[in-house]
Amino acid sequence: MIGCVSLDGVSILGPDTCGKAKMSDTTDVVLSPDAKFAYSVGYGSPQALITIFKRNVATGGLAQLTGKAGCISQDGGSAGVPDKCRKGRAIDSGDRRSLALSADGRFLYDASQDDGSMVSTDGAIAVFKRNPKNGKLIQLPGRAGCVSTDGESNEGPGTCAVGRAMEGGIASVVLSPDQKNLYGTTCPSHGDHPGIAIFKRNPKSGRISQLTGNSGCITEDGATQTSISGCAKAPNLSQVFEIGFAEKFVYAPNREDDLVAVMSRLPSGALKPVAGKAGCINDSGAGALGVGTCNKGKGFNDVERVVVSRDARFLYFNGYSPDQIAFTRRNQKTGAFTRKRASRPV
Repeated sequence: MIGCVSLDGVSILGPDTCGKAKMSDTTDVVLSPDAKFAYSVGYGSPQALITIFKRNVATGGLAQLTGKAGCISQDGGSAGVPDKCRKGRAIDSGDRRSLALSADGRFLYDASQDDGSMVSTDGAIAVFKRNPKNGKLIQLPGRAGCVSTDGESNEGPGTCAVGRAMEGGIASVVLSPDQKNLYGTTCPSHGDHPGIAIFKRNPKSGRISQLTGNSGCITEDGATQTSISGCAKAPNLSQVFEIGFAEKFVYAPNREDDLVAVMSRLPSGALKPVAGKAGCINDSGAGALGVGTCNKGKGFNDVERVVVSRDARFLYFNGYSPDQIAFTRRNQKTGAFTRKRASRPV
């Protein structure tokens, strides 16, 4: 079966060639653990929406939940038409992995580049409880339902918890394999201090709380919008859209510097850059700290995304331009790269 859904039912083949759904310019789609439901999110046109679909397991087809249960937006509108969706706080889209669904399927996290307040560079993370039986989403009440740079949302001051290292907007949200932490990468195009916000997660309630002190974030210069030393420092994090986990290590593609940064993940969930050349890889061997500070590889130009093999022995990275895939073997004890070779441009 080949099918599609769109806002107006139109595809490149013409009108009425797709099913219709209340949705926005989609950046991410995730499936529930039982594969019976799908969730999408996208940029506003004019409203950013989280859209909820029921999925036919036999055919793979998608049908949006009926009524307001089928979507969530900041003002309850869809495509400029009011009162079509449920209302939510700080709902927008990220740039990469915009949605993260917990392994037990009970909670959904949304990366937001815009919390809906009057400050355009304020990022946020919205938190929802999910009903596994009918797929419906309900945002956690009060400040537990969202985290933003200044605690504001589209519903006003004090409606979200306050977070650090989020001012550039959140590009991706990623849950750690053990489900104990949530990581939000910040959008480098909007913020002055790109990096990663780090949260502790309560698996029972779904709530997230930022780790205290420098453990709660790691940025290129160790600074945030409000503090010159509020985060841990990792110079090779100048433009990170997403991260990948392999055992006790985290790998962060950095498109601006054409490299991949390596960090160890501490028991608390905090991140620490791996020292020396083992802490990064790129084509030239030159990192943010100078020539010869990274391992040399091939195929890391404009690197953006990372995929880890199931046995955690290999890593795959794709570049934005030119089209290429780099793949490396990793040392499972130290996290360091052991380069085999990279693919040729395709």
